[in-house]
Amino acid sequence: MDNRKNIAVIGGGASGMIAAITAARNGAKVKVFERMDRVGKKLLATGNGRCNFTNSNINIGRYHGRNVEFFHGAYNYFDLNKTIDFFEELGVNCRVEEG
Repeated sequence: MDNRKNIAVIGGGASGMIAAITAARNGAKVKVFERMDRVGKKLLATGNGRCNFTNSNINIGRYHGRNVEFFHGAYNYFDLNKTIDFFEELGVNCRVEEG
């Protein structure tokens, strides 16, 4: 009997792909539902076609939302180095560009 959790991820953008990968790495059976013809399509257009997935200058002082505690907790859990490590483990060659 398969006791793994079944998880549906709605949306195959950057967040959806990360959620699906993380759930699968933790033993879940995952299905991603995306309305476009392939997942991650919008990512290809970011950064003038260079696929931006984070910001190396992000910090708490630049966050102007209502829930600073959420930002602080999320960023401490998945900061710049952890983000780069995550993508490099997937085989994505990462580099930091300024400007």
